[in-house]
Amino acid sequence: MIKTPNTVVGRSRRAVALVLGAAFVFVACGDDDAKIEAGAGDVGDARTTNAPEPSPETPVSNEPGDDSDPGSIDIAYQRVTPIDGLDNLRASAFDATATVVDGETLLIRFVGGVAPCFALGRVDVVETDTDITVTLFTGNEPEVNDGPTACIEIAAYYEVEVQLEAPAGDRTIVDGAR
Repeated sequence: MIKTPNTVVGRSRRAVALVLGAAFVFVACGDDDAKIEAGAGDVGDARTTNAPEPSPETPVSNEPGDDSDPGSIDIAYQRVTPIDGLDNLRASAFDATATVVDGETLLIRFVGGVAPCFALGRVDVVETDTDITVTLFTGNEPEVNDGPTACIEIAAYYEVEVQLEAPAGDRTIVDGAR
């Protein structure tokens, strides 16, 4: 560390550093109301404007499922069946889009990871006169615990068919993991 004696030169350097530091803080903070105008001038010539905020009455997107929305996509769900012998089983929530395929079959959709780090281990169903409680149990394949395995964090869409003992009727479908 270089020590600057308490001389006129040392004090001058400290004063210049203090002024430059304060100027940086004021410039970096800027004006909260300032907006950068896109495409204004040449590269490096950013001008600010106090343009009005978009009106709440102006729609910014289309309704879900509207075919004119170029951002809407159809999700392809992969049909799966439970796998025996998984490790680290835990209850996992499913989408609220559980549907009755026919009177005695439910289609449960859920989001998870990818194999071997994620798989459906079992599906428990408890039926009463008023409710159908479905609990999905997910885990990982045993090889994940045996050594270094790269488990990427990416979402995959799955669905599983669940057979009921009696027709669903007007019973409520309940997620047993929630």
